[in-house]
Amino acid sequence: MGFFSFLNAKVKLFVDNPIVNEGAKFTGNIKLNVKKELKTKDLSLELYLTTSSYTMSSKGAGNRSSTVKVAELLLAGEKEYLPGDYEFPFELVAPNSNKMSGSVGKVLNFVSGALTGRKSYTLKARLNIPWAFDRTSSAKVQINHS
Repeated sequence: MGFFSFLNAKVKLFVDNPIVNEGAKFTGNIKLNVKKELKTKDLSLELYLTTSSYTMSSKGAGNRSSTVKVAELLLAGEKEYLPGDYEFPFELVAPNSNKMSGSVGKVLNFVSGALTGRKSYTLKARLNIPWAFDRTSSAKVQINHS
């Protein structure tokens, strides 16, 4: 297959409803165009939360930012694709910040309570190709918190 196998495929993410409430579903599909035979590890949809805030400390002022994966959906496992077009519909439930545990829940709760904080969400389709660069496509989305 080789290092340049990633050039053999294109991934495009389409989101039907980019704005949802907590607990509602993002829906859409991922379109995959394969030019040459391609072996992959998996195809997944990932939801990332990026938080940023303005901070003040004894060392001065600055911006603080972090990104965490808050949800993931496996759409296809290890597979060999022949040339052609493929489509993968998806439904991904938007997480509820009050019910999340661990570091992700702490980040969501911190951001919800911070007056100077800002948060953004990104859905990312990822075609995992062994020994090559992954093919990705992403879209900004919004989750309304109650």
